[in-house]
Amino acid sequence: MISSKETKTEGEMEKVRDYLIDSKKNIERLKKGKKPRRKLRFLIEEHKFLFTVISILVIVSPFIPLMLPSRSPLITPPNFETVEVTVDLIDANFTDQNGYPVYEKAVANTSSELIILSSLTNSLLLQAGYLPSSEEVLDKISIILEILSNGSFRKIENLQENLTLTSQIIGIYALIQAYYALKDTNGTFSFNVIEEVYSTLINHYYSLQYHMFIQPYSNSCYLIDQALVLWLLTTYQLLFQQDYCGYMCASDYVQPLLNSIDIHFVNSSTNEIYSEFNITSGEESRTANSLDLIYLAVGLSRAEKLRYDYYYFVYSSYYMHQRVISNFIDEEWLVHETDRTDDLFILKNQAYFSLISYLMNLENVGSEVVNATALNYLFGDGFYENLTDKEITIESCLYGLIIFSSQEWAPIENLREFVEETIHSSFAGLIWSILATVFLVYTVNRRTKRKKI
Repeated sequence: MISSKETKTEGEMEKVRDYLIDSKKNIERLKKGKKPRRKLRFLIEEHKFLFTVISILVIVSPFIPLMLPSRSPLITPPNFETVEVTVDLIDANFTDQNGYPVYEKAVANTSSELIILSSLTNSLLLQAGYLPSSEEVLDKISIILEILSNGSFRKIENLQENLTLTSQIIGIYALIQAYYALKDTNGTFSFNVIEEVYSTLINHYYSLQYHMFIQPYSNSCYLIDQALVLWLLTTYQLLFQQDYCGYMCASDYVQPLLNSIDIHFVNSSTNEIYSEFNITSGEESRTANSLDLIYLAVGLSRAEKLRYDYYYFVYSSYYMHQRVISNFIDEEWLVHETDRTDDLFILKNQAYFSLISYLMNLENVGSEVVNATALNYLFGDGFYENLTDKEITIESCLYGLIIFSSQEWAPIENLREFVEETIHSSFAGLIWSILATVFLVYTVNRRTKRKKI
């Protein structure tokens, strides 16, 4: 009978024999090939799992930051205190108990145009980092949805009556910015809302005869509307990376619209640009003012950004921007209404010129406009509406806030127009890297098995 002690001894001897056999195999492996290579081969074969993990980490490590949730930088934007006191001024003097922006708190009167402007301003401020992401702020932005009915913006006092074409276009742009400001929050809304108002605008206002956007029952069409629609059409394509909205293709309207602006609003022989075209008489009238050309400059810049070699217009966006500077901007960087010799200084023009300068990556110009605004329009906790009456209103405060948020918001908007391509290419690289790692491990294992055989 074999004792337990003898059994234990035999087991230990078996382990010793296995160890000696393995040692002999390892020595034979080390003897094969050149010294560095045989050591590396030995390490790989003996530590396959560890080698696989290290290989994956080395290849995938550059893409790890893309997989982690991004955090907003904890950096206080410039002019933060000025923005904060102006926002408090609006809350205290121009906001009713239901959160609606009002012209006079005592009267509590508002309008759809004011709601659109308020929503646009708060959307830009929130994206630029000037406002906290609180429910109160989200309510100020999402209130724009309350004046929408059947794909159109309506008057708040009468939801059966549409706003003007100009207000419809600005309303859609404000809605797009509200969509991004409210994204990933409880106050978000469906993208279908944007698609509905966008397609309704084209259906209701586009004239197949003149290839322009015209207010129903109007004998005239206006450059400001064509420029704003151009900005909207191209922005829609850039942001959402799609041409179609339902059965309508956005790019089908851009070049015909540019051609119509050239034909009906531009006199090439005199180098004059007009603000109004009378459909009945076929004549243009009124020289374009600063806001007309400001909107046209940004519309052209988006068209050039979208398809630089595809769309054509007689002037470039940078020529148009420089024309605004030459004809309407004085030495103090104040925007005039009709020409640089008039006394019409309206903060609205200052606001949109700042906005489009930053969108066109003309940061130096934008900075000069911001500084001029702070020096001439800022008074106490608010902004003057114009430099003649020097009255502080809710509209002037909102336009002042747009100016101060432009510098931080514009780079976000410009990056967002191409963000989908960047994300797709990054994750494609990640997938190909993982596949390459799997293939490498599989190849090493096959070679190892063949050698053993």
